[in-house]
Amino acid sequence: MTRVLALFFPKGSRRGGSYTARRLGSAAKMSTSGSSAPKQPHGPPDNLLYVFVISRHGQRTPIMRCQNLPKNEPVDYGQLTATGRDQTFKLGQFLRGRYEAFLRSCDSPGEVLATHVSLDRCRDSVRETVRGLGVPAVPISTDPTRYDVPFSGSVNANMDRALKGPGRGKFETLGDLVHFVAEKTGAPWRNNTDKFLVMDSLVTYVLNGNPVPDWAKSMWEDLLWADRTVFAQLLVGYERPFAAYVLGRVLDTLAEKFEERVQGPDRMQVFSMSDTSLFSALKLLNESHDVRPCFCASILIEVYKDGQEVRVRVLYRAEDEPCLVPMNKLGNPCELSKFLEFLRGILNTP
Repeated sequence: MTRVLALFFPKGSRRGGSYTARRLGSAAKMSTSGSSAPKQPHGPPDNLLYVFVISRHGQRTPIMRCQNLPKNEPVDYGQLTATGRDQTFKLGQFLRGRYEAFLRSCDSPGEVLATHVSLDRCRDSVRETVRGLGVPAVPISTDPTRYDVPFSGSVNANMDRALKGPGRGKFETLGDLVHFVAEKTGAPWRNNTDKFLVMDSLVTYVLNGNPVPDWAKSMWEDLLWADRTVFAQLLVGYERPFAAYVLGRVLDTLAEKFEERVQGPDRMQVFSMSDTSLFSALKLLNESHDVRPCFCASILIEVYKDGQEVRVRVLYRAEDEPCLVPMNKLGNPCELSKFLEFLRGILNTP
């Protein structure tokens, strides 16, 4: 595990800009960001003891090459863009500003830990977030999970069923709509992974600053709906494999520190993950969650002392200020002991 030390925390922070500003009108906010939680200001609690930050990587290029969607970014497919680097740096600045008082007394190595899944865009994202936090450039640890295994299982188990579902507009099924987009964009249609990436490729192409293609303008709302639907349907039944590592780390760390009383120097952990992992973690915490996380969307898990009690508060930050995650089976905030019991239940951990 890599440990990084926060060296300085100047006053103030810059808010990260909305990555959906390049989208077409009001449809921009419908595709990959948002939360059903009430939008209320939630500053950091007093007597903060520990913080986990679980975030999606910054803006990337499309993962799959489509013949009719020219790649204008200088980086390769599936890589972090310059905008993505800026987004993740600003996430670090946001965290620095939010937790300035908590981290001000940091004066020894190992007080901030950084981890990423084994994707270049996640590695580069967490480096930028650490830089925005004001920490030195140091090696960063990699989550050992093989995410290609649950991804292959989920896409092969769910894609055919999802594409047989109802469509929108003139399309009888979702599959008809997605196949139409594949033909228009020149996307490959060889296997279930290709089919999953068709909508993602088009939407990400627009997020990268390209105009919505003429053929797509009149049906853009339907295309955004298809993007959301394909993504959510892919993960049905596979949320635990995608989220087990990071939620397991949360469980193990908090149990060790607050149940077993094993004290270490760390007080914050920062994870950079894919949208599948972040969505799955949200889904396990809040069964009603159904919105694909935007670039740099983050879960903030704050542990703090309230009188004689240690409590946990779980927040979700998309493009606005963090808001409470409505946890169906648990209050939020709640006692730490109940939160750990809840995590053990959803992870099937003794």
